[in-house]
Amino acid sequence: MSDFQQIQLPGGRAGDGPGDTGGGTQASAEPADDRPDVVREEGDWRKRALAAEARVEQLEGRITALEGEVAEAAESASAAALGRELDRALIEAGVLDLDAARLLAERGFEGVDPTDLAGVAGALRRERPWLFSSAGFGSAAMAGETTAGNTALSEAHDTARCSGDRRQVLRYLRVKRNAN
Repeated sequence: MSDFQQIQLPGGRAGDGPGDTGGGTQASAEPADDRPDVVREEGDWRKRALAAEARVEQLEGRITALEGEVAEAAESASAAALGRELDRALIEAGVLDLDAARLLAERGFEGVDPTDLAGVAGALRRERPWLFSSAGFGSAAMAGETTAGNTALSEAHDTARCSGDRRQVLRYLRVKRNAN
């Protein structure tokens, strides 16, 4: 027999002695190398990173689209505000047909400074006077004197027009009916 006896090594492997090359007959209870787990984790991180990069690109595209929509909305809002200001200037100038005058003003005065809407209304009044009421409209015989009833009527009218309240409109109509 041999001088070497079989020695039990830590981890459950049996060795043949000092010159053991690992040719024991028992299998190890622990895995010898954790490398497949590390490779699997690296693959998971890589997949997650690629997915995150794709999501970032998708969100950047969405941000670009939303910025374009915001710019369009801002342009539309400024155009609407300019249209309201033009309407106000045309009404102050005494326009009879607001829609026709606005259409003509928008098409005919595109190159004019948009801050000078009173000038646009004045130019339109000079070019197309039939769209505006004349200063001498009506006669002095029909004007009549201002009475307390007319003052109450005009106050009720202004209140109803400014408030938009149904009760104020009904009050105005009552005053108007009683004034006649």
